[in-house]
This record gives sequence, structure tokens and C-alpha cells, in this order.
Amino acid sequence: MKEDVEQLLINERPNAEFVGSLSAGQTFKVRRLSPSGKYAFGFAYGGANKTGWVLTSGLRAVRTGSAANWPPANSGCGENGPTMSSDRPTVELASDALGLRDTGRVRVSLRGNQTAATAVTIAQIGGRRVGGTASGTYTCITPAAGVVSLPLNDYGRRLVRRHGELKVTLAFRLVNGSAVTNTVRRAGVVRPVR
Repeated sequence: MKEDVEQLLINERPNAEFVGSLSAGQTFKVRRLSPSGKYAFGFAYGGANKTGWVLTSGLRAVRTGSAANWPPANSGCGENGPTMSSDRPTVELASDALGLRDTGRVRVSLRGNQTAATAVTIAQIGGRRVGGTASGTYTCITPAAGVVSLPLNDYGRRLVRRHGELKVTLAFRLVNGSAVTNTVRRAGVVRPVR
């Protein structure tokens, strides 16, 4: 579906999805916006149900803060790309022990229920960001156990040096090849690897 829309009105929903109005009384649920904000990918309901991109040249009333760090559904993850599925992607930590290397990166062992792209935020208990993927970047998860290496910022590294460890929450914003999204939070403890 590619449809030019003079004005797509979008309102944020509590589950970080967006919903807007298309022509002919259709509702458009936005799964993600293009980096430029010119296109929205999602699902149109009412009349004919469709999935695809909508040109949002007249886009207004959009708050993209919660959607800004979602990775693309068409990422390069996996040998055959992300899993095409209506099931929500999820991820589990193999261990809550997260090793901080001399490089300033945290090694995280994890396993997903499908191949998906994920943006990750590492935050100390209380909410302050201490690391994760940079804005606009992502890593990949697969059903096979794997290890990802994520940077810890200066503040996070100082806390680990001072206290010997840092209790954190990892927020994974996952998207599969069908643009099905999920946010999963897992707890862990960052410790220096000796």
C-alpha cells in the first residue's frame, strides 16, 4: 500500500503505537516512522485492510519520542533477515551477570524467540541511562544463544569502578520482519571482567 495523504493526524497511544486517520474513514496504526518522518509504516483498518507505507507529507501532531529508537523491520539481522511472524519478539538473558571489558563495553549473553532487530538501553536502577546502542543504531538477536557487546558510558564506568558493580535494567525495543514490536525489560549486574 502506498498512499499519499494530505494530512495524517496521529495521536500517541499508551503502548507506544500511533494511530491516525486516512481517507475513506480508515484508521492507520503506525508501527514506525522513516528517519526523515516522511513515511510511516503500518496497518490500515476499515474498508480494506492493508499493510504498507504511507507518504506523510502532511504529517502533524506527531510525537515520536517513544518511537525514535525503534530499529527498522527490514534490518540486516540473521542469515535470511528478521523473522516474518505475527508473534511478538522477545529476549531472555542467559545470565544476569554482565561483564564489563577494558574496552568499556558490556558483554550480554542472550537468546531470542526469533530473529529480530533490537535497540537496547542500559539504565541504572532509578532510570539514568548508562549505556546501550546509540540513537538510530541496533543489534540483532536470534533463537540461538548469542553475545552482544554494548558500550557503557563514562558515568556508568565510573559507578562500576567506585562500587565494584552496577545493578541495571536493560530495555530491549524489538522488531521482527513483519514490523511486530515489543519492549522487554531485564535486570542484570555489570561487573568488571578480571
